Amino acid sequence: MTKNKQTIKLDQYVSNGETNFYRGYKEFWPFLKPYIIWAIIGLLLTIPVGALEAVVASFLKPFMDNVMIEQDSNFAYYVPLFIIGFTTVQGLCIYASNVVNSFVASKVSLDIKLALYKKLLDFDSTFFDKNSSGNVIMRFCSDADNATGGLISNLKSFLQKFFLHYL
Repeated sequence: MTKNKQTIKLDQYVSNGETNFYRGYKEFWPFLKPYIIWAIIGLLLTIPVGALEAVVASFLKPFMDNVMIEQDSNFAYYVPLFIIGFTTVQGLCIYASNVVNSFVASKVSLDIKLALYKKLLDFDSTFFDKNSSGNVIMRFCSDADNATGGLISNLKSFLQKFFLHYL
């Protein structure tokens, strides 16, 4: 570390305000790249979740037409089976998506922590004089988990909402 550069004090560190969507994912990309296939699988598993919400809602029209208007009692027996089938598939997709996304998030978080650890080894001794060991450990461990979990959950939430509203 050069002498003219200010030492960061972690408990007083405030973001510079330049964080935005593009910058966050640009910084995140090198850590996500080795797991991109798993990340895509996890995101693709969220598509049926939103789509099945729309399917259950759109299934009410045939139910109303056949059961209420035409008085077809046989159709009424199949309606709960369809709804249970749709929600079972939706639940399995949610579970599989959560498992895959948790796997990707933990791997990316571990890679970020390793990169931070390597950077920590290169810090000047004044960094360790100004920051307590507990604060360093807390920031270097929890910030990586928070950033990773937030970025992946935002993508997952976006896809679920998109396919819920536009299918």
